[in-house]
Amino acid sequence: MNILNNDLLGNYVQIDPIKVAFTDILLANILTASIIDDNLTDSCVIRYNLYNLQVSADTPPVYTAQLMSTGTLCISGTDYTNWGGINSYVYTYIANQIPIVIIN
Repeated sequence: MNILNNDLLGNYVQIDPIKVAFTDILLANILTASIIDDNLTDSCVIRYNLYNLQVSADTPPVYTAQLMSTGTLCISGTDYTNWGGINSYVYTYIANQIPIVIIN
């Protein structure tokens, strides 16, 4: 999994484009995640966002992101232990729960 970064979104992964809003024009193609609450013992609440990210052909490129959907998930028990602070684990966990496909 290739975890990317830019000033607009921070860390993110690309996903197989998916319709998540009431539009036939824009598809979510980016997943971001951030920790809302972590008790540092056995559970963590993660906020995830699905964006439509457009990158211009300009030099340097201009990034434009539109938030399409947001939600929260709790990682606990064995999943929390397996996470171990590894970002790719969280992205895969979210993708399996909502479900979406990470493409990189």
